[in-house]
Amino acid sequence: MEYRKLPLIKYYYKNHKELDKHIRCFMEAYNYGKRLKTLKELTPYEYVLKTWEDEPERFVINPLHLIPGPYTLVVLPPANPQYNGGVERSSMMIPL
Repeated sequence: MEYRKLPLIKYYYKNHKELDKHIRCFMEAYNYGKRLKTLKELTPYEYVLKTWEDEPERFVINPLHLIPGPYTLVVLPPANPQYNGGVERSSMMIPL
């Protein structure tokens, strides 16, 4: 597959914080769903569940309660009142 021929989506952000937040979310999703050779081609989530089923005595609490779900509340710090709201735009292109 040639990456030069892939369609791209261009995202625009009002400031650098929005870009940083999007990159963090993208990297968390990518790393969370990535299959690793050292875990016998399992995702980290699948490996924890498999270990929980095989050896539950290794865990103090149920690991399913520690994994964030789609409705996890994310609390962001309050906006800086000293910031003047100047125009600062950042962009990032992600292949489809």
